[in-house]
Formats: sequence, structure tokens, C-alpha cells
Amino acid sequence: MCPPSTVGRRRKPRCHLASRGTGTPVPVEYLDEVVTVMPSLIVDPDLPYAELAGRLRALEWQWHSESQQLPTIPGEPEQVVWAHDEPKALLSYTFNPVVRLRVLAFSGRGANAHCGRVASFVPHLTGEDMAQLLQSGTTEPTLLGLFAAQELGLLLLLPLISALFDHPDALVASAARRVAEALPGSSADLIRDHLVASAAEPEANELAEHPA
Repeated sequence: MCPPSTVGRRRKPRCHLASRGTGTPVPVEYLDEVVTVMPSLIVDPDLPYAELAGRLRALEWQWHSESQQLPTIPGEPEQVVWAHDEPKALLSYTFNPVVRLRVLAFSGRGANAHCGRVASFVPHLTGEDMAQLLQSGTTEPTLLGLFAAQELGLLLLLPLISALFDHPDALVASAARRVAEALPGSSADLIRDHLVASAAEPEANELAEHPA
């Protein structure tokens, strides 16, 4: 069984779409089926890779390839590719050991269907979980929330992300600004402009009340 998560109970499974590449070579037989927009999951950081692998095998995923570099944490590989034949799909697993970010990115004709099945069987973070992480007040969980939000392109979390721009930990503040800039879509630019204007409003009001 998966250890109790520090984030909270899992709610309704939901796959998010991420417009990016996996960074992993795709076998020739899958080239005509790889999709540009890939559904993704952020796996519960408390779920060890060995248990995740067991759950994927139970869903008939087959190990395909793995990074040959020694992992930072023994038993926790940082890049693994799995494959499924019915319907055909690839699953790219990546792990950032610094913040314990575990990502499953699905590609192929059966990507959406497989993501839904895996989401029902593998503990993963929801948008609400990520919001809690962003408001945790401690560095590692906050960074995990930031990187998870960027991975899934969760624009709705931008107000919480922007609240971290002036975080006392320079690492968090810098990461928050990078994530905000990386969020996709022109809507992000509009929201960022609004946040900048909102931040400047108190100063403008003070100047109006106390002119030089």
C-alpha cells in the first residue's frame, strides 16, 4: 500500500494536458501515433518507484527503456519509458529527486484512455493539492507545487504563484517568476499584467494621498 501522503486524500482522477515533448526517443513503430498535446499526471511524491512500477505492470504496461545513469537515490530511476499495446501508447516517467517531482506523460493514440485508467489506480496530485503545496510556507513542498503547476500548465494557480514572487527564500521567489513566465497561453500574459497592476495600485494610492 502507498504510505499516507503528506498532501492529502486523492479526489476524482483527472489527467491534464501538457504541450511539450518527452525528451525521450520514440520507437519507430510509435512515430505515426505520437500526439503533440500529452495528458500527464503528477504522481504522489510519497509513492516509491517500485510500487509505481508494480501498479503499471498490473495495468499491463511493459518496461521499455531506462536511463543508464546511476540514480541520485538508489532504487529511484530518474527517466523510464513504458509501453502499452492495447491501445498503443507510451508512458514517459521522470523523477526530480530534489523536490520529489514524479511525472507520468502519456503519448500515442491511446494516451487519453490510458491516462484515465492509470489515474484511477495510481495516487497523484490534484490541482487542489498543488494549491496547498504553494501555500505550505516551507521550501521543498512549495518548489514541488511550483514545478508541478508548470508541468501541467495550470494557469488557475497563477495568483498563488505570483504571491511567491517576494518570498523570503530567494530560490522560491526565483522559481515562482520562472514558472509564471513559462505558463502557456496568451491569457497568462493578461493575468500577469493584471497582477503587476494590482501590485502597483497600493503604491499609487499612497502617492496620491501623500504627494511630494
